[in-house]
Amino acid sequence: MVGVARERFAGDARVRVEWQDLLELEVEELVDVIFSTATFPWIKDHALLFRRLARALKPQGRLVARCGGEGNIARTRAAMEEVMDEDRFREFFVGREDPWNFADPETTRKRLEAAGFGGVEAWLHEEYAEFGSVEELARFLKTVVLGHHLEGLPETERYPFSAEVAARLAKRGMLVVDYIRLNVLAIRSVSA
Repeated sequence: MVGVARERFAGDARVRVEWQDLLELEVEELVDVIFSTATFPWIKDHALLFRRLARALKPQGRLVARCGGEGNIARTRAAMEEVMDEDRFREFFVGREDPWNFADPETTRKRLEAAGFGGVEAWLHEEYAEFGSVEELARFLKTVVLGHHLEGLPETERYPFSAEVAARLAKRGMLVVDYIRLNVLAIRSVSA
C-alpha cells in the first residue's frame, strides 16, 4: 500500500507518504491530515497511538480513520475459535493471543479527546462481505482475515483450517464475513 501511495502521489509536493511504527511516529514537519484504513485494530495501545498521531498533526489538522470496531468479525471469530479448539489444530494455538483490538466508539472518543483531539466523531456501521461459495469464502479468509492465525500452522494445514472456518460459517447459513466498521473523524486541538 505504501508503494502504491508513493507511486500515485509521486511529484505532488503537497503529499508525503510515511511508513513507520505508529507507536513511535516521528515526522520532520507537522502534517495537515492523517488518513488510516484498517490499521488501528492491529495496535493494542490506542491511547499511545492517538497521542502520537496528535503530535504529528498541525493544530486543526484532521484525523480520518476507518477500521474494524467493536463486534467486528464476531461470527467469524466464533467459527475460528471452534476450529482452533479441534484436536487437529489445538496444539498450534496454545498460548497465542488474539491479535486484534476492536474498540467501541465511546472509548475511542474518550481516548482521542485525552490525546488532544476535539470535534471527535466515532461511529460503527455494518458492512458485510458476501461470497458465492464456501470455497470462495475459504480463499478470502485465508488471504485477508486469518493471516495471523495461519502463521503458526504448517503450510499443509493453512487451507484446511480456512476451509473449516468457512464450512462452520456456511453451516450457520452465512457465506459472509461480518465486518463492523469503526469510523473516526477528529481535529487536533490548538493546545494539544
